[in-house]
Amino acid sequence: MREPTPPNAARIDGRSSLDDRIALLSVLQELTVAVLRLFDPASPLDDFLEKVTARLGCAVTLCVEAGAPGQPLALLGSSGLARSSRALPLPALPARGVEGAAFPYPELRRLPSAPWVARAGGEEVAPRSAWLLLWFEREPQSPLQYRGAVQRLARDLGLALAHREMVVRVVDSERALQRLNDELERRVQDRTAALASANRALNERVRELTALSDLGRTFSSTLKVDELVRVVTRVVGQSLGYQHLALLLLDERQTLVVTAVHGVEADAEGDQISLGEGVAGVAAQEKRLVLVRDTQADGRFRSHRFTKGRAGSLLAVPMVFRGECVGVLDFFRPKVDGFGEEELSFLQSVASQAAMAVSNARLFERTVTLSLTDPLTGLHNRRSLFERLELELERSHRFAHGSAVLMLDVDRFKELNDTLGHPAGDAVLRQMAGLLGGAVRKIDTAARYGGEEFLIILPRADRLAAGQVAEKLRRLVGTTPFRPAANLPERRVTISVGVAVFPEDATDPATLVACADAALLAAKDAGRDRVIAYRPGMRDRHRSPGAQPPPATEAGGTCR
Repeated sequence: MREPTPPNAARIDGRSSLDDRIALLSVLQELTVAVLRLFDPASPLDDFLEKVTARLGCAVTLCVEAGAPGQPLALLGSSGLARSSRALPLPALPARGVEGAAFPYPELRRLPSAPWVARAGGEEVAPRSAWLLLWFEREPQSPLQYRGAVQRLARDLGLALAHREMVVRVVDSERALQRLNDELERRVQDRTAALASANRALNERVRELTALSDLGRTFSSTLKVDELVRVVTRVVGQSLGYQHLALLLLDERQTLVVTAVHGVEADAEGDQISLGEGVAGVAAQEKRLVLVRDTQADGRFRSHRFTKGRAGSLLAVPMVFRGECVGVLDFFRPKVDGFGEEELSFLQSVASQAAMAVSNARLFERTVTLSLTDPLTGLHNRRSLFERLELELERSHRFAHGSAVLMLDVDRFKELNDTLGHPAGDAVLRQMAGLLGGAVRKIDTAARYGGEEFLIILPRADRLAAGQVAEKLRRLVGTTPFRPAANLPERRVTISVGVAVFPEDATDPATLVACADAALLAAKDAGRDRVIAYRPGMRDRHRSPGAQPPPATEAGGTCR
C-alpha cells in the first residue's frame, strides 16, 4: 500500500514558485536520506520505491535491470503493483531501449502517459544497467525541474545499487568499502551544505543524522554489555535531551529486564516485564513502535515509576537487529501527545543503532566465554584454569597464605566408554561437572583439565583443608547415582584425587599441577577411589618406568 502524500510532498502541477522549489528540495533531501538506507544490503528496495511513489505523487514506480537487447528485463523492485502483477514475466529488451518496452502490468493500462525513464547511475559508477521508471496519473505541465530531480535521484540510486552489489561480492575488501563510505560522506556533506538554507526542517534532519553518526561512534566505544547499556542511556538522555528513559534487554528467558535508566528511580533496575505485557512488552513482542499519547487514558500503561502521578506520553521503541528484538527503549515526557512524528522516526534509528551495538557486544562476550569454557561440561577450560591459577598463586604469595589444587580423575572411565559408548561417557562428565561445581565454594575454581580429569583450585586452603574437601568430593561422587553407571558391574562411579599445596609442594602453577597429577597417579596405583596428597619423590617415581607404586591406602581414607 502506498504512503499518503504528506503536506510537504513535491507538487507536479506546473508551479515554479519559491515555495514549490523549497518543497521539492525538502522532498529530494528526504529521498536522498532514504537512498542512504539502501547502502545496507538488508534494506528493501521496495520500501524506497514506495517512498518515491508517495513523495513524488507517482502512480507506479519500477526499478528494472536490462541486459543486452533481446534478453528479458529483470524487475528489481516496484511500487504500486499488486502481488500478482509483480509475478508476471517481463518482456525482452527492445532495440530502442527500456523506453520501448511493453510492460505487462494491468495497473499501467489505466495510466494515460508514458513513463519517465532515468538510468540509475552512470557508466562510471554503476556498470549494471538499472533503470528507474515512473508513471503519473497525469502528465506534469512543467516537468523540467522534476525530471531533473528524478535524474539526480536515479544517480544516487545507482550509487546505492552499485554499493549493494559490491558489498555482496567484496565484503572482505576494506579499502573498497572505505572509498565508498568516503564518497557517501562527501556527497551527504555536499548535499546538506547546498540545502542547509532551504528551510529549518532540513537543518533539523541534518542534526538528527549527525547525532546518529555520533551515537554510532559512541556506542562502539565498548564491547561490554553492562557498560554499553549505561553509555546508551547516558548519551541518549544527556546529549539528546530525553529526561526520562529506560533501557530494557530481552534475556534468554524471553523476559524484558530493566537494565539501565536515566531520570528514573534507580531501584527500577531489575524490574521484569513479560512479552506482551504493558507498552514495552507489546513493542518487543510485535517488533513495532508503540506510542501512548496519554498515560492516564491508556490502560496498557503500568510503569508508575515514570509518571510519579503525572499525565504524559510514553513511547516504547523496539531495538531490532537482523530481525531479532534485543530490547526496548522506553521514553516518557510529562506532556500529553509529547512526541512528534519526525521524532518517532529519529528514535527508531537510535534504537537500531543501540540494537546493533548490544548484539555485537553480546556476541563478543559469548565469544570470550566460549574461549574460556569447556563446551561439554560448562566448566573452565585448561586455558582459563591456568590463568586463574597463576593469579591465585600471585595473590597467595603477596598475602602469605596457602592455596591448594585437587586433580580428580574418573575411575575406569575408558571401560565405561567401551561398554556403554561415548554418549554415556559424556553424560557422566556433564553430571560430574555439575556435582563438582555445586560442591565447592564460590571463590574456588572447577575446571576440566582434559579427558576425564578435573582440577579444582582452592584459595586459602592448607593441606588439611584441601584433604577434607577432596574427601568430601570423593564421598559425594561415590554416593551419587549416575544413570549410565546402573549398567556397569560396580553400578556406581568413583573418582581418585591427588592433592598438592602451595607453597610447600611447588611455587609455580605448572609444577603445582604436576605434583597434584603425580599424587593422582599414586591414588590410581593404590587401588583407585581414594585421596592421596603429594609427597616428595612422587613425581620422580612416576616418571621412572620401573618405579614401584606407593603404599596402598584404604578406599575412603583421608588425605595424607
